[in-house]
Amino acid sequence: IDQRRRAEAALQEREALFTKLADRVPGVLLQFNVDAQGIARVPYASRGLRELFELDPDGAVRDDARLMIERVAKGQRKRVWETLERAGQRLEPWAIEFEVDLPSRGRRAVEAQGSPERLPDGSTTWHGYIRDITDRKQADAALMNAQAAARANEAKTEFLSRMSHELRTPLNAVLGFTQLLLGDPSAPLQDGQRARLGHIERAGQHLLAMIGDVLDLSRIETGSLPLQPQPVGLSALVTESFALVLPTARASGVTLIRRGPGDLHVTADPMRLRQVLVNLLSNAVKYNRSGGQVVVETEGVDEHTVRIAVTDTGMGMTPAQQLHLFEPFNRLGAERSSIEGTGLGLAITLRLVELMDGRISVHSQPGSGSTFHVELRRAPAPPGTPATTDQTVPDPSMPAASDSAPHSVLYAEDNRLNIELVQQLLLLRSGCELRVAYTGREAIESARRAPPDLLLIDMHLGDMTGLEVLDALRDDAALARVPRIALSADAQPQVVRAARERGFD
Repeated sequence: IDQRRRAEAALQEREALFTKLADRVPGVLLQFNVDAQGIARVPYASRGLRELFELDPDGAVRDDARLMIERVAKGQRKRVWETLERAGQRLEPWAIEFEVDLPSRGRRAVEAQGSPERLPDGSTTWHGYIRDITDRKQADAALMNAQAAARANEAKTEFLSRMSHELRTPLNAVLGFTQLLLGDPSAPLQDGQRARLGHIERAGQHLLAMIGDVLDLSRIETGSLPLQPQPVGLSALVTESFALVLPTARASGVTLIRRGPGDLHVTADPMRLRQVLVNLLSNAVKYNRSGGQVVVETEGVDEHTVRIAVTDTGMGMTPAQQLHLFEPFNRLGAERSSIEGTGLGLAITLRLVELMDGRISVHSQPGSGSTFHVELRRAPAPPGTPATTDQTVPDPSMPAASDSAPHSVLYAEDNRLNIELVQQLLLLRSGCELRVAYTGREAIESARRAPPDLLLIDMHLGDMTGLEVLDALRDDAALARVPRIALSADAQPQVVRAARERGFD
């Protein structure tokens, strides 16, 4: 019986190999039989059934598959069974995804695949495989959510860019023509007219500030606000910020005072840090009293940290008000006063400071004023750092303009109202000759035909963008020294950065 023993040993070895393979495969290998009366059994299931369905493959499920079917989520059982029956009638492969509810692990997503075989007794046996795809489904859902969020973020950025342009363009006309009326010496106004126009200008400036605040807050929340951290000298920054706030402080009878060493530097985005300081100074002036003071003090806390303190002598705040100080649109009751504001300045300030890896705090008492502390990372002073920043230095290689010859300005713009505003502005300056191009191609042809002394280019022309116009003129030697200024309401930071990188002055 040697031959029979060898065959039995080979069979046992093959069965052991199959059992080991079936038990080690992630998921369940199984046979699912449905007889002519529709009764379902599970003649075979690998040990993975214990984890996937929390059922014993050697137990009652062999003779009654209802235990396995009951694990299928209630709302999906009919769909699964109908799909199984339809594929069985056609004797075609079957694949479906569904969910199961397990006693200990809750709801899981699974994928089942099988091929049918019709047996002589009329029953159908499915030879199949079921695996857990919960992690994959979750990963797919997370990826889809991330892609949807990215698309929504891009759409929001595009919307903000368009809204910025569409809102600023008419507002530019309102403010521009108002300032023309106020500043035209050839048509002096009566005091009452000047007062009315002053109201229009202040309302326009308030609306412009509110548009800027809303756009900034939206960009911060969507993570689309670019920052360029670098060493920033606080002495120059405070000087610049004082210059921006000084007219309001004088009108309110508030004195601005600065204290502290002049050689402190911090790591920050210079434009955004200036915005933070101007916001704090503006609030300190607005909520102060006539004859009051605003003190800006800079000090090195330690070798890693620098603190900027803005202290006012105003009305102060209660502890309850301080709890809601940095909430957007919450003016803490000031909306019932004559003090203008949007309720966004401090919310933006907080987020900007945090984006620059700093922190902000406030100390205040009713009737005793408030002090805002901004702490930022200390930075070494760059070698050869100038005392002030953002200075415009004339190019010594540029030829000096003659006062007797008219200056030629080429303005590429497709908005008639903007064109009229620039025309009116240049009428106030003698010796300026304005040429207008209504399309990008017209601007390119005009500039090449007669190079101007100055190029003013809108960023959104009817046929081209301002960047494309500049690219077309880049290699023209006759225009190499002509200053190129982008004059546009599309003032999103990414647009400004792109314009500078492409060669706009």
